[in-house]
Amino acid sequence: MNRRHVFSVIVAAPLVGAQTKQPSIRERILGAWDLISWDETNAATGEITYPCGKNAVGQIIYDASGRMSAQIMNADRRKLPNPGGNLAWVKELNFEHALEVLGGCISYFGAFEVDETKHTVTHHTRGDVRPGAAGLDRVRSAEFLTKDRILLKYPNGPNENRLIWERAR
Repeated sequence: MNRRHVFSVIVAAPLVGAQTKQPSIRERILGAWDLISWDETNAATGEITYPCGKNAVGQIIYDASGRMSAQIMNADRRKLPNPGGNLAWVKELNFEHALEVLGGCISYFGAFEVDETKHTVTHHTRGDVRPGAAGLDRVRSAEFLTKDRILLKYPNGPNENRLIWERAR
């Protein structure tokens, strides 16, 4: 082996390592994501249901400071009169309308952390549209299907929830 060849190997070796290093889950998850689908599979029967309907819409955001927010809504909810810019419209809701509004909506925010070894992301909920859910930790397994698609899964009793998100453009 001549000196030129040895020099080339020594200089190129760090570059090869740098090119093959995969970004961490935390690095890859940062940004805004749009909901593609959300389904829940009953472990006993295999039945698939859609917690916010087949046409659910949603967005989840993870920022570099460790904050997150998630909103998912049933796009097929009955439209109510335009509420304007204040909360006066809430007083006009009857019980049936209130169930439709809240039953078709998931919304929470807080901090998040990633466990690179377990391939999980935990949402530390600070606020939630459902007051009893504030303060909960929600653990999701995280699997990148492509560079811009991620599958977040979590158990719900004997059932498994699967949410597919696509990086917002």
